[in-house]
Amino acid sequence: MVCSGIAAGTPSTAGILEAARFEVTGNWHYGSLVGHVADKSTIWSPERDASATWYPNLGSVCPVRVFFYITSNSGSTPKAIAEVKAGGKSQAVPLDLQSQPARWVDLGVYSFGGRSEESIRIVNQGSGSLRLSALRLDILDPQDHQQVWQTLILDDLTAYDAKAFNPKKVSFTDLQATDPLADIAARLVESGIIEGASGSVFGPTQVMSTADFTAALARSLNRTSTDKLDSAAATVLAQRQGWAQGNAASTQLSLREAFTLMVSAARCGLRPLAWVKPPANPADTSAWAQALGLYQGVGDPVLMSASLLTRGQAVVLLDRFNRQLMHSGPPSGTGWDLAFADEFNGDQLNKSVWQVAKNQTWGKLLSVRTQENVVVKDGVMQLLVRKEKRAGKEWTTAMLDTGKAFRQTYGYWEARYRYAQAPGLNNAFWLHSGKTALKNKGFEIDINEGHWPNTVNMSLHQESLPSLSKGWRAPVDLGLDWHVYAVDWNEKEIIYYWDGREVDRKPNTNGHSDSAIIFSTAVFPWAGPITDRLNGTSMDVDWVRVWQRRPAKH
Repeated sequence: MVCSGIAAGTPSTAGILEAARFEVTGNWHYGSLVGHVADKSTIWSPERDASATWYPNLGSVCPVRVFFYITSNSGSTPKAIAEVKAGGKSQAVPLDLQSQPARWVDLGVYSFGGRSEESIRIVNQGSGSLRLSALRLDILDPQDHQQVWQTLILDDLTAYDAKAFNPKKVSFTDLQATDPLADIAARLVESGIIEGASGSVFGPTQVMSTADFTAALARSLNRTSTDKLDSAAATVLAQRQGWAQGNAASTQLSLREAFTLMVSAARCGLRPLAWVKPPANPADTSAWAQALGLYQGVGDPVLMSASLLTRGQAVVLLDRFNRQLMHSGPPSGTGWDLAFADEFNGDQLNKSVWQVAKNQTWGKLLSVRTQENVVVKDGVMQLLVRKEKRAGKEWTTAMLDTGKAFRQTYGYWEARYRYAQAPGLNNAFWLHSGKTALKNKGFEIDINEGHWPNTVNMSLHQESLPSLSKGWRAPVDLGLDWHVYAVDWNEKEIIYYWDGREVDRKPNTNGHSDSAIIFSTAVFPWAGPITDRLNGTSMDVDWVRVWQRRPAKH
């Protein structure tokens, strides 16, 4: 179809916006800078060679003037390239994203031929960040290019498609993608804790040997983010700890024996267990397994029975072992005392410890923090998000802290929580010196200001010093499951952890006063597009723990 008039050939706005695609390569984040309009977020990537591509899919033959919006920021790259592919031809246009003022930049007129592969691609070819706001397409009169028939703004920067998360680098032919075991098996294989039965076969119904199970437990106890033990070394460690029950590859073990091994491994002294309430009968393996979160009781699909342990059952148990024990607690394990813990068991918030914000807000927030939005039920503390007008804001969220009830200087601070499953929300766990700071030594440690689905933001703000921030993309959707966020705060530095894995560290200059524990949520433009999808969601906290380093003996 040739553009010969608006009625005859100009593609409809609805049709284009429905058919248009947007894709990225590299590591991207939502940004705090205002885009081409105030209510639209920008996205940015710090990586050289990161790229973003729009596929307008016009579906008609039309002359089009293409514009790219430059947000103008000193941290952006001065060497970006816009590659426009249209009508079977390609042209590259240099872009300086530092140039001022913020504006639409004309990339030229192109003859689009109605092909689905036609695209506008922006690439970072220098230092600095690649930052995007929107693309504008002016559909022109074929005879008079000064006459604009229609203007289309492509600003739905859907860089974060939840379907793209949880990539399975390891897959098995005998596990369907929809089988929960597929995710668990892939995660443990990628971590070096367990191997498939053979080649691309996992063998979930095959019986697992005692040697293989104890080796996997040993790897769990001894692994770090970079080190993995081979099977032989793992067996040696298992023997040294005194809880391996036989080493012959042919030896089989029952489910009950597997639970016994896990409890023995958990209690061998390599991980801190001060948060665990010991059972009344120390010899009761079942009670210990439940106290450690390894066994879910009578309704557990993996029953504590005398039947032989299968590989499918083994990965479920190993996954629980790693999540409950290996992702939590100070990495060094020993030399720490538990100073504070709240497991949020029951259905009431402990008001003698926690103080909840009442109608608190400030300038950049698009929400008000209310008492009603903090709810404890079924062993979980929820920070609810509601779309409701209050104090001139469109949304309500929540915030609470331990105030004077608990404060500490330094230590290992950790919490297990999951994000609200919608963009536009700051899911925060942080520390702040408040009024107790030494003179001109105020600070804020953001253990995580997370944005769904997988952005982790770790910051250190210190009075009279530049802020230090790092955005990190987790390899999974952080709203689907629980994860542990933590810092080791000491005199020299703050070290950040995610599920027991170090992800960042920053030098500590001002952080030498005590702090309370703070949880908060806030609706923010820089946390992503804000839609009604946020309404009724919540940031859910399973537990929070604070450890104190034991004084060295002299």
